[in-house]
Amino acid sequence: MWRCCPMILLVGCRPPDEAPCPTFAETELVDEVGDPDALEEVRQAFADFASWTSRPGLCLMEVALVDEVPIDAASGLYVGDRVLVEPHAVSVRETTLHELCHAWDWTEGRPSAERPDLFPPDSVPEHPAYPTEDDRTGEAFAGACGLGARAVAEEELAATLCGAASPVGDAEAWVRAHVYDAFVDELGVDVAFAPMAITRASLWGDGTLTDVTHSVAAGDVLAVLTVDARTAVSRLWLVDPVTATVTEVALPAEADGQSFGLLGSDGDPIVWSPNPLRAWRIDPADGSATPLSLSQDPETRFLSGYVHGDTAWLQPYHSGAAGTPHTLDLATAAVGPLFAADGAALETQVWIYGNGESVMINVEGRIETWSFAEAAWRSVAHPSILTSHALPLADGRIAGRYMARTCAETRSIPVVSSVDPPVWTFPDTPCDVNECAGGELVTVGDVLYGLAGRDFGGVELIRVQP
Repeated sequence: MWRCCPMILLVGCRPPDEAPCPTFAETELVDEVGDPDALEEVRQAFADFASWTSRPGLCLMEVALVDEVPIDAASGLYVGDRVLVEPHAVSVRETTLHELCHAWDWTEGRPSAERPDLFPPDSVPEHPAYPTEDDRTGEAFAGACGLGARAVAEEELAATLCGAASPVGDAEAWVRAHVYDAFVDELGVDVAFAPMAITRASLWGDGTLTDVTHSVAAGDVLAVLTVDARTAVSRLWLVDPVTATVTEVALPAEADGQSFGLLGSDGDPIVWSPNPLRAWRIDPADGSATPLSLSQDPETRFLSGYVHGDTAWLQPYHSGAAGTPHTLDLATAAVGPLFAADGAALETQVWIYGNGESVMINVEGRIETWSFAEAAWRSVAHPSILTSHALPLADGRIAGRYMARTCAETRSIPVVSSVDPPVWTFPDTPCDVNECAGGELVTVGDVLYGLAGRDFGGVELIRVQP
């Protein structure tokens, strides 16, 4: 299977004959350079590999992030009982998987050396790090194995959706059968196809609205904030998605000349402005703006979240980093922690959406939903089929998009789940509606919409009705 991938030198070396054999649980993940983001990529790659193979471990004492591996032009190295990964590799994740594949190969007694037909040595350029044909066969094996089981499954599903031939060749099939023998292809099961009435409406297009910066559901209408790229002037619009009528609403005059943001709300639109951080609730009937109390954090440069009544669920962003997510009483400015379903306070970047019935928080590997009516959490695993942030529908389903990746292009396909079990519904001709998920996805009630900028200015509303 040929892919559009950069050439990265990744190296593996044979471990000593009597190397200890820790289990995956006993292998340490070490950060010698102080890069938590790169370490998280290593951690996820290591956890994925461990879940995809039936082996209890790979005879590794540690997987370490290091400033530089001791081989020129290499970004990763497997040697002895260690895997070394540089944090500035083109892909820390793929580098880690590649070196873990070398570790698997040596732990199993080099089965790749017996299959030069699947992993041809002449496909790997000569290099002092792997001078023999056996070495180059091992490198070819790690190149195929290092793609990971999920990436191959995603390409296989993309080909199925688009009516193309399966991209899984003999080498990938061998890797799946021998290395990733415990992988469960959750991407290719419980998938349904149904007609999706993709309808479009040109909302406006005067040649000036060139940047749609944010869109959210506000009651049964969409609140849309646009910025003119030439003048940097922000404008607020209310859009009835059923009739496709558009009404402009005045922004607060006291923040004239400032940039604006928009919070999700199940009531009136709520806009905010930084430097200093201020917010207003906009009455769409007369355009009046009521100031709201926000915590005065001078470091906040961007704010996202959802407002239900007087309670805001917020994720602030500072310069280049996410702040601590929290709840905020807009009447009193009282700040409280934002809890996950297990009762733990969230301290990392989250994605927050709401629909009037509930607020949905996308956290690492989970979708946490708080029901306003029941005052209770529902927590489910973030499905692998969903490669965008989860969006709530009023009837309990989840919407989002699946990025169908192939080497030629990436197609953005809208998908909607059932409630239980979570069968994922695709359009019956998914690759013919690639544009329908362009721009932002928003949900109003139980309908999924796309809101996208058009050429020469303007905004297009796209209804995706499963």
